[in-house]
Amino acid sequence: MGKNDVSVLDLMCKDKYAEANNHKRARDSYSADAKNWMAKRDLYRERSKKEYADAVEMKKKRDELNAKVKEFKAKRDECHAKAAELKETRGPEYDEARAKGNEYHEQMVACNEQGQAAHQKYTELMEQSKTDRTLADAAHNKFIECRKAADEEHRLYIEALESVKNLRDNLPDFDVSEEDDT
Repeated sequence: MGKNDVSVLDLMCKDKYAEANNHKRARDSYSADAKNWMAKRDLYRERSKKEYADAVEMKKKRDELNAKVKEFKAKRDECHAKAAELKETRGPEYDEARAKGNEYHEQMVACNEQGQAAHQKYTELMEQSKTDRTLADAAHNKFIECRKAADEEHRLYIEALESVKNLRDNLPDFDVSEEDDT
């Protein structure tokens, strides 16, 4: 064989190297995808935790507002009961009791509206947290899928490299210096 001759072994090795490089590129691509899914998963998890913590705080605020509503309601009812007792007299004490009861009623209504707004925000935050947990789970599944695909491509890459080594190592020795043309 001359210097420029290419053997079948060289062609087979070249094909195996090309196959190995394809597996290596696929492995690297899957690994990059896995990193991206892992980053998304972690982002969704952190957002979910923050939204949940905010929801817990909002629930406390809502509960405090609801307690105030109960206080205002009790005070209003007390003033209106006092006014009912004084209804017959219709004097300044009656008017004062009615006015005080109406004042407590106004405060109760305002506080109740704030409580409803807090409850709405609490519900929204809980839903967002739940949605982000679902997205985190989906991103985690994609991460696992990409990691498994990258591991499989790495296995195939190593296998292709080992087959090149086996081709070269297991080649039988034969002497081609003397050819017999008889």
